[in-house]
Amino acid sequence: MVLMKRYVVLYLMLLSALLVSCNDHDAGVARPHPLVEAIVADTTSSYHHAVRAAGHDNNHGTIAVVGAPADVVLVSEALLTADMHDNISGSHNPDGLPDFSGEVIAQILDNAHSSYEAYVSENGEDALRELSIRNFLRAVDTTAVENPLDGTSVKSRKRSKMVVFASSLSSAFGLFDVDTLCSSLGADIITVAPVQAMVDYAKARRHGPLNLVVWSESSKISRGVYSSSIKDEDYLALAPSMEYVEDSISVRSSFLSLLDMYIDAGNTQRISAVLVDNFDIASGSVDQAVSEILSSDDDNLLIYRNILEPEFECVYPGTAIADRCYRHLRTANAFTHRIAYPELRSYLTSSSTEFLVEMRDRYLSPELMEFIQVHAPKTFSLYVR
Repeated sequence: MVLMKRYVVLYLMLLSALLVSCNDHDAGVARPHPLVEAIVADTTSSYHHAVRAAGHDNNHGTIAVVGAPADVVLVSEALLTADMHDNISGSHNPDGLPDFSGEVIAQILDNAHSSYEAYVSENGEDALRELSIRNFLRAVDTTAVENPLDGTSVKSRKRSKMVVFASSLSSAFGLFDVDTLCSSLGADIITVAPVQAMVDYAKARRHGPLNLVVWSESSKISRGVYSSSIKDEDYLALAPSMEYVEDSISVRSSFLSLLDMYIDAGNTQRISAVLVDNFDIASGSVDQAVSEILSSDDDNLLIYRNILEPEFECVYPGTAIADRCYRHLRTANAFTHRIAYPELRSYLTSSSTEFLVEMRDRYLSPELMEFIQVHAPKTFSLYVR
């Protein structure tokens, strides 16, 4: 059985759009975490020096992807396989070449901790904040070990020029602290978060105000994950869902139920895009349902067609993150400019050591191995052995 949760209980909630600054920030944090204050104050600590040096190796560093294992695997797969842009002009046109040619993707699977949802459900937001900070520190560090039980197996690894938070919960509760840490120490490193990436992706493809629906999980919605990122006053963020199982018929049914819930709540404004912040939902099956609604003459689908904008689309975290990373690197002229296919380096967190552990088959659960094989074939072919 793969890691995907087969049943997700989702609720219909209307989130008020908040006007916040242009950076991603966490859900309701008023001051930096004590760990951030300690690192900034201790000028002799290795963490202090690692953060100060972060991003300075502008072209040759890696793109680090950190978070819950399943999320990291899927975001890394999206980066490895992305071909949305012309690599010469930078226009949004595929050219048959990987967008991240020559880049090294360093995926960091947080294998040592329970699901991030468990932290917020148990009022452990401060613990999740600290975990997010420490995962960032691991991403900008330059050491790893081959064996978590052998302290002498330390190896050096490339410094990261960009850190992607694959999990929206982790970024919502930790990115404010990471931004504060980086700005305090003058770190020139790019950070990317999934929700803001999806919002920016939707904005870049349209003109004028947007009306967004977020398809997510109740634990994320109730903790303010979206109200801090969907920040324009013209935005209407709605987050519904229902029981879900993994097949195209059920995905179609879930999507239609999402639209039913939107309509039943009295909403009449057409939806610009649905942000699908749920890696359990198969993109192909949802897009097939959208295409059917927009092109069908079936009177039974007319009510749904009338609630979707003509240019409506679903936005997925992997696609949006890949687009945001590409645009960041191009704007900063931070691509490696190396002629090669994207490479992958894989690491795990471990409860036995503060260092990252080079990924080996023996450190992966059978469930995670199956998940990678089924849902990330490029990752499986490049690294799992």
